[in-house]
Amino acid sequence: MNENRILAAIGYFGIIFVPVLFPLIIFFVSMDEKVKKHAKTAMITQIVPFLFWVIAVIFIFVSGLGTLIAGDTGEAFGFIFLTAIGLGLLINLSLYVYNIIKGVLVIFQKEW
Repeated sequence: MNENRILAAIGYFGIIFVPVLFPLIIFFVSMDEKVKKHAKTAMITQIVPFLFWVIAVIFIFVSGLGTLIAGDTGEAFGFIFLTAIGLGLLINLSLYVYNIIKGVLVIFQKEW
């Protein structure tokens, strides 16, 4: 098995241990362009959930603040909160599975 394949797979499997850090290290250490491409893809798919949660927290805060200022019953806040949590869990789970599948494919596919 090629050591470049293992490096590329470790970038994807990094989501299990230390998301973003493994792909970042591999991106700067490796000289192979294929490995760099896979590390960049893994890094992006591991950053997206974090960015989603930052945006979701901002929306939840603004919604809660608006509910507090308007003296509303909080139905809109509850809807935004539950929607953000549901979408966040869906995004996290799907990208987690995607990274694991890509890591396995990089190791076992003939063309990677």
